[in-house]
Amino acid sequence: MISIIIPVYNGEKYLRECLDSILAQTCADIEVLAVDDGSADATADIIRGYAEADPRVRYIYKPNGGQSSARNCGLEYAKGEYVSFVDSDDTLLPEFCETLLSALGDADIAICGFSREPKKGCIPRPENIVASDFIEKTLYQTRFHNSAWAAVYRRSLFGDIRFAEGLYYEDLDIFYRLIEASGKDVVWIDAPLYVYRDNPASFINTFTPRRLDVLKVTAQIEKHYAGTPLLAAARDRRFSANYNMALLAGLDGRHDISRRCWSLVKAYRREVILNPRSRIKNRLGAAVSCLGRRISLLIAKIIN
Repeated sequence: MISIIIPVYNGEKYLRECLDSILAQTCADIEVLAVDDGSADATADIIRGYAEADPRVRYIYKPNGGQSSARNCGLEYAKGEYVSFVDSDDTLLPEFCETLLSALGDADIAICGFSREPKKGCIPRPENIVASDFIEKTLYQTRFHNSAWAAVYRRSLFGDIRFAEGLYYEDLDIFYRLIEASGKDVVWIDAPLYVYRDNPASFINTFTPRRLDVLKVTAQIEKHYAGTPLLAAARDRRFSANYNMALLAGLDGRHDISRRCWSLVKAYRREVILNPRSRIKNRLGAAVSCLGRRISLLIAKIIN
């Protein structure tokens, strides 16, 4: 059985679509743990209605604590051998569970692609990716993603690993720890079986102080991989985070924050420019940064 955990906070607008897509899975051996994270809208009524109609759905209430807290709560209630996470405004293609579970084999983690619109087509053969290669390419942002959703995990893998509560970019914080805890290849399916709803109002699309958590997370990743072959990838990811925050904060008028991030940009940009594994976007950003922060902000403003 697979336990599908849905953290929900005021999710009435899209929650029915999410639940319908999960209950329409070609794999019927599922339980749906909808964790109401202190919602003030019709979330509770919607989930209870589904739970009354389908015994696979379970309503769980907890005081508001954020997405990580809700996911962790779901893990405590999960009974399946496998777990998966779905955001309440997203949906799954019908074959999501069946495809990932079939591909898993002896591995602990199977991950698929995602899209912003449902896309059906031939599903390619699963690839077994060496754990260190998967982490490296994810940090370089050149192929894979670090989202907790669009994946199936063996539940025992979590052990004492949990999502960091009160921290944004919690997926970036946990992905490499789960892969290392497994010690096995990661199964990758290059098909968009998960449909992600892009919300223009979400914090990821605007600057807020909460977004600065990415600086903390990437600094920790660099520290974790110090003295290892993955250090260059970790430093590249940290550069990317600081460059992005320097521009967003500067465009928002938060020049004190922008300058702090820019200090790291200047310290790391040479190695990013010279690193052939760094993505083109990072290398171009590093090159443009040589013109100075103000000119970089002006270019960013024109582009946006």
